[in-house]
Amino acid sequence: MPDPRTTPSDEPVQPTEAVQPAEDALPDEVEPAGPPSASEAPEASAPEPSEAEAPAPEPSEAEAPAPEASAPGASVPDASPADAPAPVRRRRWPIVVISILGVLLLGAGAVAGWLYVQLGDASDRIVEQNQELEEQRELIEKKEVFGAAMTRLHEGVVPLEGLPFTALADWERYQSIATSGWFHRWDADALDTDIARAEQAAEQLESLHAAAAAEAATNASGSAWEATLDRLGRGYVTTRIERGDTPCGAEALACVSSNEPTIVRVSAGQDAAESMTDWLRTGVAYHEFAHTLQNLNPEAGEAAAQAFGGDYETMADCYSLTFLDGWTLDHEIWTSDTTYWEVSIGYGYTCTESQRQVIRDWNAQLPVVIQPITQDGSGRAAS
Repeated sequence: MPDPRTTPSDEPVQPTEAVQPAEDALPDEVEPAGPPSASEAPEASAPEPSEAEAPAPEPSEAEAPAPEASAPGASVPDASPADAPAPVRRRRWPIVVISILGVLLLGAGAVAGWLYVQLGDASDRIVEQNQELEEQRELIEKKEVFGAAMTRLHEGVVPLEGLPFTALADWERYQSIATSGWFHRWDADALDTDIARAEQAAEQLESLHAAAAAEAATNASGSAWEATLDRLGRGYVTTRIERGDTPCGAEALACVSSNEPTIVRVSAGQDAAESMTDWLRTGVAYHEFAHTLQNLNPEAGEAAAQAFGGDYETMADCYSLTFLDGWTLDHEIWTSDTTYWEVSIGYGYTCTESQRQVIRDWNAQLPVVIQPITQDGSGRAAS
């Protein structure tokens, strides 16, 4: 039997494949180098085979198998010198993570900045809205105050209704206040002025009514003058008996000034004359009350005076003759059974019936009629 150690086998012996070390067994940051070159490979001292394990003879050059291609993923040996260190591959994922975190942080910062700006704008807007609401509340309150002042003013005119004192109700003034308040309804400062004007006008009317009520309730002078004028004027026309120098002239018994049309002044010296009686005082009080009406109703008085040639004195005499029953301009004042005074009161002209009708028509125009106070001239009542 041939010796198996020397007899060549018919089957070529396959070279033993190099075992690649597992990648997981290598350090994390070092990639295993490629297989060493033939010159670098250390000589492995193979054990002497026994007779049974004698290696087969190496194939000839012609029969040598082609080298197998490198396993996938195996590194190609570097052509660098044998003593060059093997290349090291570093993992890049920490840099990527850091970059992503940086971008996220930048984005978060930008969002935070945007939110801060938005919150700042929102805060400013809230402050602005609160200020606007406060201003609106202030305006609403002032409008209510103005409305209350105008209501008070309108109520102050009511007691004048029916009285022949048109001028005491200054409708033009009241309307001006209401219109001004309408135009200033969005201006708090200007509205304060309108409120003050309305309250002032209301206070004047209230003071006037209070004084009239006190005047009508008493007869401080105890005279026929005051009694008559209180009845005709319901306390809005007062009587003053002047005890000094003649306030109305040397001969005039009483007078009314256009500057103070609701005051009838009586000369105390003339009033004390022996020929004076309460009947004469009453008739002259009617005459002076007519002057009050002329001054408190100037336009109507001027129109009616045309029937008397523009003479306000004869017109006042006609008023007495028209509304005081039994009144005449000429009187006999008896001081005893055999003695009397002949007294002429007035200006010596007794008016005709047609003129008396003018006086009646004129007097009918004088009573105060309550008018609506509008805000803007459109007919809407002030509130």
